[in-house]
Amino acid sequence: MYDCVDTNGRAVPLLATPPSLSASGPMVVCPWLAGLPAPEGLWLSLLPIHDVNAYLSAQTEPGPADLDLYWGIFALDPSRSHEVLLRLAAARGIKGIVNMPSIGMFSGRTRHTLQQLGYSVAAESDFLAKARARGFRTAMAHFEEPASKAEPTFRILIQTLA
Repeated sequence: MYDCVDTNGRAVPLLATPPSLSASGPMVVCPWLAGLPAPEGLWLSLLPIHDVNAYLSAQTEPGPADLDLYWGIFALDPSRSHEVLLRLAAARGIKGIVNMPSIGMFSGRTRHTLQQLGYSVAAESDFLAKARARGFRTAMAHFEEPASKAEPTFRILIQTLA
């Protein structure tokens, strides 16, 4: 299980499609969640079984302009450079980006191995810095391990970056 909150502890909706009506507060849109079972979808999105950024090359509706939407982009996409990802996002009218899915969801030996291969939270931060420099609103997803096995909930902390 997981919950998604902002730095003030307010719930942040994690959606597969942007809402069509106005709403308040930040929302995370992850089109690659469509068709994946909840709550396992977020974890399945990390497996190399699909192209999570493929939606950027499709007809993506950015959602109402007045919404505080952050689109989940896999910043460490081995098939597309940062430049290509940002160009595709801009072409779709996307204004906000968050690093999801994130390498930060891994821990232990798996995280260590991925870091040795250049897949790290620092590399995701670099992508978000490039996005900010190009005028995108950005948010960083931090993943907090469960406090105990009795409370097996990961917390996804959405931190808006200036």
